[in-house]
Amino acid sequence: MLTNHEWRDKIGFVPSPAARAGATPWGIEVASEFKGEVTNPGLESLLDCRGEWGDPWWFTPREMHDIFSPLGEKAPRLIKQYIHEWEGCEPLLYAYLIRLRGGLVPPPLPDRRWRSALEYSRYLYTLKPKALPWGIYYEWPPDTPPGVEHLNSEELLLEAGERFRNCALSYSKEVKANIERLVVVYGRIMVRYEPNTNLLLEAKYKYNQVLSDEDLVMIKNLLNLS
Repeated sequence: MLTNHEWRDKIGFVPSPAARAGATPWGIEVASEFKGEVTNPGLESLLDCRGEWGDPWWFTPREMHDIFSPLGEKAPRLIKQYIHEWEGCEPLLYAYLIRLRGGLVPPPLPDRRWRSALEYSRYLYTLKPKALPWGIYYEWPPDTPPGVEHLNSEELLLEAGERFRNCALSYSKEVKANIERLVVVYGRIMVRYEPNTNLLLEAKYKYNQVLSDEDLVMIKNLLNLS
């Protein structure tokens, strides 16, 4: 079982003894994906989720986050329902996940109460991929702060790599697959991070020079990175 320090590192707090006793490895990893996005009771409710990693009908914790994170605080309730309704949900969610990896830009969820995981899965299945201009990997998020330039195409990655004298283009596969994002902040700092976890991977000036402590704090606050 995890130590108190490991619990805080995983989900941000130490859960109750009952929640710790019922926790499963898969449930812990799913809860960790929602750290900072769901309140502590919601995270605790995810800890006992049971899934068999490697079986074709179970999604990884990261995929669970990609699928259910648009629900916000409602995500734990529908995830728990999914565990029991997976047979009806799985093919619908798998089709959605494939389109998401292929560049689907999902619209905001309608303002409604989702009665079941199956209802939510059926809605996601009806979403149609939004066509992007040729060569564009993804659309800029609507809440992008001023001064942040997304490198969302091979052309922009190449140009920025030449400007900063680094290997930005080598991350094109990760950016296209929505595993990583590269942005330029205020024209002088290149930042690489995971969009699904907001985890900062790298931040450098031109010629890969290391950031000052002040600029590191600034980009974390600006982009809400950890």
